[in-house]
Amino acid sequence: MAFKLTKQEQTQRDAHVEQLRAAQACVEDARAVADDAIMHAINVYNDTVRVYNMALTDAEGFTDDLLSRLEEELDTRSDTWRDSEKGSDAQTFLAEWQALDFLELDEQDDLTLDAETPEHADTLESAPLEVDA
Repeated sequence: MAFKLTKQEQTQRDAHVEQLRAAQACVEDARAVADDAIMHAINVYNDTVRVYNMALTDAEGFTDDLLSRLEEELDTRSDTWRDSEKGSDAQTFLAEWQALDFLELDEQDDLTLDAETPEHADTLESAPLEVDA
């Protein structure tokens, strides 16, 4: 007796391969839908980041104008006033404004779905049907 799959087993194997291929097609379709949804979400996020960064640029411009005014005002004060408690408080106030950091948000473009592509049907279909003689 040969060491091989019977006709019934081959038919069953073929049915499983067909079922796996149909399921694989569904997985691939779902992945495409997910990839589209992810890209849409990234685009929405990036649009929002651009709006945020424009607002941030405006805030940074305000801060730069304010710092210029405060620095000029501080420069017009006497050394005696700057060395006083009020002058020290004003310099601390100015330093706190100077320390503000306005780093823009980064846009995203590399978010992907890292799901495996199923290849089980190929694996099952490539399994040997009989012992090579």
